[in-house]
Amino acid sequence: MKPFVLVLVLVSSLAAFGQARVGGIGGNTGDKRVDPGSVYDRPEELGRVAQAQQPLKPKDMQSGSFKKLQEITGLKPEQLKMMYTASGAKEYKEFATSIMAAKSLGLDIQKVLDGLKKDSLNGTLKKLGVEKDKIKPEIKKAEQEFKDTNKAG
Repeated sequence: MKPFVLVLVLVSSLAAFGQARVGGIGGNTGDKRVDPGSVYDRPEELGRVAQAQQPLKPKDMQSGSFKKLQEITGLKPEQLKMMYTASGAKEYKEFATSIMAAKSLGLDIQKVLDGLKKDSLNGTLKKLGVEKDKIKPEIKKAEQEFKDTNKAG
């Protein structure tokens, strides 16, 4: 009987060790549920980070607006492509209109593109100190410039 009890104790202790905390001291408890205070429960707090950037297409790189961006920034096509990838813009049109609006407003282009990582163009311009009543007209103007350069391009 004693060997059976000893085997039973050893087997049950192994089972208990198998349920140890996954992350070690202070780590993950192994519980797969999301913390109730997590931003994943509040998608509006994820902001733009949760949205994937659309790849730059060959037609974008051959467009009139892309040539205009080269003029504005003084960058070569590959450099501009890298700038797009590093920016917070979620699509090419947003990238282009952001650069055009930044130029028109005399803002640092990189600050505007970095702002897009967390906010919309409207919100970014507001945070950079652009007067509220100037924001929408400037964005509309940049969007129109984008359309016009693509038509001409």
